Amino acid sequence: MQATAVLKRLTAPQCDKEEENTTMKLKRIAAFLTAAAAALSFAACGAKSPDKNQTQPGASAVQKGTLRKITNERPDGVYILDQTHSRQLLCYIDYETETEVPLCAAPNCAHSGPECTAWADPYTVMEQPRVLNDTTLLQLRSQRRTSQEFDDPRMVVWTMGRDGSEPKQVLNAEETQQMGIPEYSDGEYVYAIRNTGEKDENGFLIEELQNTELVKARADNWTEQQPILSFGQGHYVWILASDGNSLVVEDLDMGQRVELARELHRNLTAPGISPEQIDRYNREYEQKLRQLPPSVQTILRVDVTTGETTELFSQPLAPGEGWILPSACGRVFWWEQKYRELGWVKYTGETGTTTIRWPEELPSQNYDAWEARELGGKLRLEATFYQQGSSTDATYLLDMDTGEMTEMKLWVNVGGQKTRPDVLAETPKGLLVIFEVWPDARPGEADMRIGFVSMEDCLAGNRNFKEIDRTAVR
Repeated sequence: MQATAVLKRLTAPQCDKEEENTTMKLKRIAAFLTAAAAALSFAACGAKSPDKNQTQPGASAVQKGTLRKITNERPDGVYILDQTHSRQLLCYIDYETETEVPLCAAPNCAHSGPECTAWADPYTVMEQPRVLNDTTLLQLRSQRRTSQEFDDPRMVVWTMGRDGSEPKQVLNAEETQQMGIPEYSDGEYVYAIRNTGEKDENGFLIEELQNTELVKARADNWTEQQPILSFGQGHYVWILASDGNSLVVEDLDMGQRVELARELHRNLTAPGISPEQIDRYNREYEQKLRQLPPSVQTILRVDVTTGETTELFSQPLAPGEGWILPSACGRVFWWEQKYRELGWVKYTGETGTTTIRWPEELPSQNYDAWEARELGGKLRLEATFYQQGSSTDATYLLDMDTGEMTEMKLWVNVGGQKTRPDVLAETPKGLLVIFEVWPDARPGEADMRIGFVSMEDCLAGNRNFKEIDRTAVR
């Protein structure tokens, strides 16, 4: 094992807690990419150009000066990544017309090669487009040099017009690693976390030894970044939410672990180090780590104009607690008492705890509850239950006032197959969902279905499903 890999594994903050927290962070990332991942493996043959009756995205209600999360949703539709074994297409689903169209401005385009602005080969790691402002989309792609090799797993950032026109790379892989991916914008500026500092032999920043800042850059010129707030070394920082004028961030202060990480880095990167020495340095590091006080987790509200901060909440991290969930309902949430309680703080600073009233009949008492999202004025939670070597997924709606959990029966029957869909968006026509169907005639190939299901049907367990028109991408 390379010394750097050992370093990255062992210098994770607060070993006991963070061994579990690593899984939760990965699930947080996986939840963020759900819409893109759910759109994988679309079955299609020759793609056709949309006819003149099929619409391209219209203007949105993005207002300059108001901070908002950069998502793939517009008031009138949502962007997705439509992918098969032979190609990928950047697409838009229009709620009013109930159609999916490629993001291609070229007339009579077959959407089958690099001349199409919506098209990409199947080997490029991509995400669905996200709305930067009224006229511009943001999109992430992997940097690679050959058709079947991922030479560099880091992402590059592109912008394009809202119809897919004029794509332009604005950050390369190294710049993206330093600035991070912008998650919030006020229409004029984008806001992100920037990391600088020591790198390993592969050119990647060593997380535990990096300097962390909150920065902003003009939406049309990302190379000129302006610092808003510096956190220094030994801090893991995430932007959680905005209240319209300020950003809400999570700051995980590693404290004395920085010096231990620096010492371990020096030892593990010394010339001629042997496997026996690596094992000894690792054991010494783990012993010293257990003697340190816990890391400190702080939730701050940051004024992006002045850089002034207001502490909303702070706590030492006990093992198994402190997992921050995606913010929703005007609050930041974290788990307490092994999924029995949700601690929360409002963006105003008010704190509280909601005791979870799980349904009496659960599939298993051994479970993870990980994703959170606002849905229908309540908190949507995803849970995975484990029993006898298998797992079962379920979705619940949490009433924050009473703590009552109601299961969403997200199952649909199509062609005699029972499938659990993923939710792409909450729309005026109901929930827009996506799921796979595996035709008997084509073993190993999946057809993807996208359509609307009402919230009432989800709660009642009905199976009504209204499919959208995807003719333009087949």
